[in-house]
Amino acid sequence: MVARRTILRAGVLAPILAGCAPGVLGTGATAIRVAVPWSGDELRAFRKVLAGLPRAAPGDAVIEVVPLGDEIDTALSARGHSAPEIVMLPTVGEVRSSPPGRLKPAPAGLWSTDGKNHGEDDKRLNYGKAWRKLLWPRGEPYAVPFKAAAKSLVWYDRTAFPGDPDAPRHWTVSDWPAHAVPGRALLALGAADGWVLADMFENILHSRSPYEYQVLQDASWAGEQRNWNIVPIYDAFVQLGSLWGAPGVFPGGVGRALTSQFPDAVRAVFEHRLAAMVAAPDFAAPIVRSAIERAHRSDDEVGVTWFPASAPGMDAPRLGGGDVMVMTEKAGPAAEDLVRRLAVPQAAASWVQNPGGFLVPRRDTEPLPDWKVLKDIAAHLNEWAAFGLADVMGAAGRRNGLWHVLTDLLKAVGTGSHPEKAAQQAVDGMIAAEKRLR
Repeated sequence: MVARRTILRAGVLAPILAGCAPGVLGTGATAIRVAVPWSGDELRAFRKVLAGLPRAAPGDAVIEVVPLGDEIDTALSARGHSAPEIVMLPTVGEVRSSPPGRLKPAPAGLWSTDGKNHGEDDKRLNYGKAWRKLLWPRGEPYAVPFKAAAKSLVWYDRTAFPGDPDAPRHWTVSDWPAHAVPGRALLALGAADGWVLADMFENILHSRSPYEYQVLQDASWAGEQRNWNIVPIYDAFVQLGSLWGAPGVFPGGVGRALTSQFPDAVRAVFEHRLAAMVAAPDFAAPIVRSAIERAHRSDDEVGVTWFPASAPGMDAPRLGGGDVMVMTEKAGPAAEDLVRRLAVPQAAASWVQNPGGFLVPRRDTEPLPDWKVLKDIAAHLNEWAAFGLADVMGAAGRRNGLWHVLTDLLKAVGTGSHPEKAAQQAVDGMIAAEKRLR
């Protein structure tokens, strides 16, 4: 698998502008263009899901899959004959911030247990309140969740801890730098993918101050100014800088971490045994499985636990996210029908089973991940308290905002800068990004 969101930026909109795409399914004259953020195994799995859907009618529309990687949000502003009708959007905050008329309302009946619009009656909703709050601007739904993600997980190699194979379950983040692991570094980090850095920051901040995290998130949802110049945010940057700057924490040091992508970090733990653990969402599962298969290792050597509290006395974070289906203004009846078919819980069963790493976002429903490594937590992967912050912040949460600031923080502590100094620079960087990108 290549990086989850990797794609060459040069010519990224070529498939849309040229009206062609690498994945075309169906034989009808009508074409439905679906822009997606996935690559590698995830992209292949989605095409398999599409191929397995029941046909709507004879002469069903052609489905063209347009992979856009990190540039997926550009699909929302694409115009012309080749613009997509459906976008699988990981930056869920874009739903609330999109101007009226850019997106078409989604069928409200898909949100309820009986296919009717019950508004805010939580007992009848297929998806949790957090999804509804974010995806129902202006009193009606403008998106339907397709794929959820549990962002607060740590995967570890049980053979790296001979005294207690499950030692990471008992640590806080503040304990991590103090634990030397014989023959390898403690932590692998795919810092070339900015969302990896954002996920770690979000988990630490949410543990340190759930209240201030929610304040930032509420401001994002309301389109208001976010205040980064507060003590809990500064402290979260300090703790992150102290961890990243600790001697020997990464295999190959910060330099290698900066050039490693998310899958590289997972393989560094389970295939190459260069690090003992990696913070990674549930969709790391297929990478972990392929890594241990190539290394001729057993499932019993893989451990996974919840991301820990930042320090003793604090609560462990539970963050989530996912990819939602939105319809652009040009979407027609065939596109709406495809959204309806993809919203059925069993639609993605093939992805859940193989390669895995797919979490159905509907509440109290199956299929659940069935890999035995996940058996103790599978039923709870959808139980999270807040969305990943970067995904609701718009441009300020991505390449030119939070991702860039966190990369600079990692570079600074990697070259010897004191964590407190680097943290203040990170705070200043986010204040500047807010002004620049609003």
